[in-house]
Amino acid sequence: MSEIADSLTEAGLPVTTAPGGGTLVSVPSERRGAVTVLITQSESAIRLQAFVLRTPDRAHDDVHLRLLRKNFHTRDWRYAVDPDGDVYAVADTTGGEGLASRLDALLGALAVLVDETYEGLVRAGFDVPDGVRIGPPGDAHR
Repeated sequence: MSEIADSLTEAGLPVTTAPGGGTLVSVPSERRGAVTVLITQSESAIRLQAFVLRTPDRAHDDVHLRLLRKNFHTRDWRYAVDPDGDVYAVADTTGGEGLASRLDALLGALAVLVDETYEGLVRAGFDVPDGVRIGPPGDAHR
């Protein structure tokens, strides 16, 4: 097992190996449902990357402005948009002593970030009728 997988397992999180390399871990989110995080390591850094939302159908400028404004107020995570327009959350850290607690804190912060922003991003970027609840797939009871 890698240092990252060992650290996540030590923190009590189930991990799998990503097909292209790296470690996958699932982070629960009340608003979106599980968020899968790909964790990769280079010589100097550890990168955490999580898919949050597919490219918006409309109001791209509004969605991007919301992302930039949120980035201004976040410490460890930042939103990014890939070439297809899909929205990701990205964070970087280093290895070494205390990695398990740093990864645990970063993953907890991701859950909070996604819960704070997901519904607003979906409503801004997609045609969601008023009164329709936004939540995890299969969760119609909230």
